[in-house]
Amino acid sequence: MSAEKGIWINQQFLSYSQIRVRNNYSEFEAYFQQSLDICHRWLNGITTLEIKTSGSTGTPKTIELNRDQLISSIEATRVALGLNSKDHALVCINTQYIGGIMMMLRCIEIQMDMTIVYPSSNPLESTIHIFDFIALVPLQLEKLILNGFLDQLNKSKVIIIGGAPLIDSIEKKIQSITTPCYHTYGMTETASHFALKRLNGTEKKPYFECLPGVEIQKTKEELLQVRGKITKGKWITTHDRVELISSHSFVWKGREDEVINSGGVKLYIPDLENEINQLFEQRLNQPTFFLSSISDAQLGQKLVMIIEGKPQSNLLEYLKGNLKEFHSPKEIYYVDKIPRTETGKIKKKEALKTLSIL
Repeated sequence: MSAEKGIWINQQFLSYSQIRVRNNYSEFEAYFQQSLDICHRWLNGITTLEIKTSGSTGTPKTIELNRDQLISSIEATRVALGLNSKDHALVCINTQYIGGIMMMLRCIEIQMDMTIVYPSSNPLESTIHIFDFIALVPLQLEKLILNGFLDQLNKSKVIIIGGAPLIDSIEKKIQSITTPCYHTYGMTETASHFALKRLNGTEKKPYFECLPGVEIQKTKEELLQVRGKITKGKWITTHDRVELISSHSFVWKGREDEVINSGGVKLYIPDLENEINQLFEQRLNQPTFFLSSISDAQLGQKLVMIIEGKPQSNLLEYLKGNLKEFHSPKEIYYVDKIPRTETGKIKKKEALKTLSIL
């Protein structure tokens, strides 16, 4: 490795000082060109960045974040995870969105080396290098464990997992990893994560803990609010229901639009999805699915399941026979492919529109 810090792409090294003065990277594919362009602009002191949201809950939009917000986020993460200039990071999540952008900016500000690879389900496939700091989406982590990359993961210093909720089956697989793993909580508006939950080892916790300098509270509707330098000192109200454990820790309960009232019974979709995933672990054929609701004349809202793949006979009867009355979906719909964002989040509204059941 070079004594000067920088970026590795396809076994080619560019130092940060080189990237600062270059503004053309035509020898690389378009994805890497736009990644290097962000780094070039940051190294030249850009004061604001416009960042697209993933669009998991609606139409994608653009959020403007200033340099102070981004640096505050970077410094809080550096302290929380013990990152330093000796570390080498793997950037394998999409650098068009906040998670990938912040991985690059953390490396520059902390003076870590980074290797950028194209986002894929198996980002370690093309390298034998051991990385100190890795950020993954849940689907990537699951694939790496299943495809025999546990040894490489265990030689890392710290792994963060974000971009989508974690289902119980993936969290169980994480217990085989000895490297500290953290689930992240945050959004574009907060310059990526502002809270971490330890997922494995003796320090495993059932709740998220906020990074230094972050305040939280909740509204009367139990929605999480956050304030700090990352929000320019203003309270931001999220769309997530939480249980506050303390002034700096909380349990995520689900999004506000994932609570349905079916015949007077409140149902929490993330809890039900985990319950059904546990039930599916006993079956040879474990489908990819999500739960949602549609309007119903009698119940008000009716719980439905959308499954990726071909119809499975007697599945609805199996669920009704093994779940509480209101915990089983009333109907099952099948789609060839469940749409997802670049970070792996399911686009529920898009899938429902495809089925014309919204």
